[in-house]
Amino acid sequence: MMVRNGLRTFAGNFMLVWKHLLYILVVFALTATLFVLSLQPIIERLSASGWTDQFYAFLETIYTEPAQIADKFGDLATNLYLVLFDNFKAVWGSYLLSLFLMAVLPNILYGIGIYVLGVLTNARMKTLLNQSYAVKLMSTLGRSVRFSLWKFILEMPFYIIMIGVCLAYGIFVNTVNLAWLLLPIFVGVMLLVLAFKFVFFIGYLPEAVNGEKTLINAFAEGIDNYTGGFMKKVLAIWGLFVMQLACLVFIGLFTIGSGLLIAIPSVMVINTCCQFANYFSTRKENFYTGENTIVKPL
Repeated sequence: MMVRNGLRTFAGNFMLVWKHLLYILVVFALTATLFVLSLQPIIERLSASGWTDQFYAFLETIYTEPAQIADKFGDLATNLYLVLFDNFKAVWGSYLLSLFLMAVLPNILYGIGIYVLGVLTNARMKTLLNQSYAVKLMSTLGRSVRFSLWKFILEMPFYIIMIGVCLAYGIFVNTVNLAWLLLPIFVGVMLLVLAFKFVFFIGYLPEAVNGEKTLINAFAEGIDNYTGGFMKKVLAIWGLFVMQLACLVFIGLFTIGSGLLIAIPSVMVINTCCQFANYFSTRKENFYTGENTIVKPL
């Protein structure tokens, strides 16, 4: 029911996708520009060491000698590590700045956007009220930044688990054939971890958006009140994530990537709608899934 009502709410409120898309494009342009600028000292040293030429040769190998991909990639990764290690003292500031711009800042900005999206989704599902994304972004900025920071910190154990899964995959995979064989298992496990994370935090955003409680209290109440039937919800969300990934891959290939501009924010809106569908259903509160459709939880 949670996933079905989330999808129905998404279908009835597709305008949220356009609003969130603009935010994503601005954030992507900002972070990408800063990231590229921060990489310039590192790129200069990679170019001087001959690593960039080796990288271009590796790209040619993908098409000309597929059987050598694993060996060539191993050499490429080893040489990259050596160059970065040898130049650490000279460009350590660029390393830290690049890491921040690649891993931390996008997550913080993503969380801010999700909070604003939650505010708009909550208003639509409660009263069919249309609100300005820009106005809500500015008026809730302080709370949304705090929400995003707490979200990033609290989700860290799940990120560590995902890094561990990636490392395990890299250790066990030593041939191209084995990589393709184990790829579905790897993807399935990663999506399962994401499903656990999603359900664990499923009540955090709705509780943070509704009321003036502290964000830590919102997180605690989200766990206490909205994670009932935990494994059932995990499996439902895992199935949703599998479907979403399949759609993203299909759309990406079919449209040569252009369709992802709409597909990616659509996934974010769907997931947000599922969180609020679970929130209202758990509280036994009526909510709108469209202009003329009201769900009355039993």
